[in-house]
Amino acid sequence: MSEIEVRAAGQDDLEALLALYAELTDGTPSAAAGDHEISNAALQRVLAQPDRHLLVAVLDGRVTGTADLAIVPNITHRGTPWGIVENVVVTGAARRRGVARALFVEIERIARATGCHKV
Repeated sequence: MSEIEVRAAGQDDLEALLALYAELTDGTPSAAAGDHEISNAALQRVLAQPDRHLLVAVLDGRVTGTADLAIVPNITHRGTPWGIVENVVVTGAARRRGVARALFVEIERIARATGCHKV
């Protein structure tokens, strides 16, 4: 079984992310997919947010999955933040190979490290 690497997404992952998001929406391109400049700028803004963790999973040398974790400041629960996960997608060819599980293991690790009381 191939090893899955989960890492922070980078600007170079834009095309792979757009392809994954197209699968997430049943082939309908994301709003920005048709305009590379808009997509590029949006990814730059996401990556610049310190409490945002856009992850990619790499299997067999290809980005095969992604998940987006946002850590949200909180007033309740003694000020401990909470996390929200969005835009989780694994490419069809890599499903049932542990990609989503690997993404969520990393999400849980980050959430614990940042003191989240829930995700």
